[in-house]
Amino acid sequence: MSIYKKTLTYTSGALLFCATALQAQLSITNGDFEAQVVPQPPGYDENVADWFQSQTSSFYEYVYNQPSVGDNNRLMFENTADHPNYVYQSMGTVTAGEVASGSIQFFADAIKRSDRDFGAIEFELFSGTFATPGNGNPLTGLSSLGTYTVPANTFTTDPGFAEAPIITSAFDISSLSAGTEVWLQLTAPIAGGGVNPGIDNISFSVIPEPSTYAFLGGLLAFALVMIRRRK
Repeated sequence: MSIYKKTLTYTSGALLFCATALQAQLSITNGDFEAQVVPQPPGYDENVADWFQSQTSSFYEYVYNQPSVGDNNRLMFENTADHPNYVYQSMGTVTAGEVASGSIQFFADAIKRSDRDFGAIEFELFSGTFATPGNGNPLTGLSSLGTYTVPANTFTTDPGFAEAPIITSAFDISSLSAGTEVWLQLTAPIAGGGVNPGIDNISFSVIPEPSTYAFLGGLLAFALVMIRRRK
């Protein structure tokens, strides 16, 4: 095999390896809250499918279905002074490629009812093993990877059910070891009557560090030079 073919073969292999490494193994289940434990007509469902929640009953957090809005189900937090609200789920374990990428960023739609204040919703990412996930069991003994708060001033208008797309800051995962479990928790930290924040359509992206882009760009440029020399 000529030096040109070897170079192109190795470069193509490296590019394919990097592209594969950047694919996410982490995932979010029922991020649009369309799956319900007990599907029902428009109204409330206290059960949040695929998420562990702060309470097993009462409207501390619930799925609200309103087809007239067009997007059906969304997660709403009904705050009370003595029950801070949260839901959480495991996103799975990170791969070496995800760790090398550097960070995770979340996307979602924040929801505000016209007759209630939004308050705030916090995204918090944790890493580690949690042996007792379940309704009413808060995450304990894990390492926090950071918090992002969706502020009340996200909304400048006040229609029936306002939606505002939000993008969190990046959560650094570069210090994790491959195989470490990652947990996402959503919390409504502001308590009190008339506070009713909501969230919907949660997704995320693994964000490569600038050095990763530079490395891939360098490999591609090198391959193009070899191809032109071959011609």
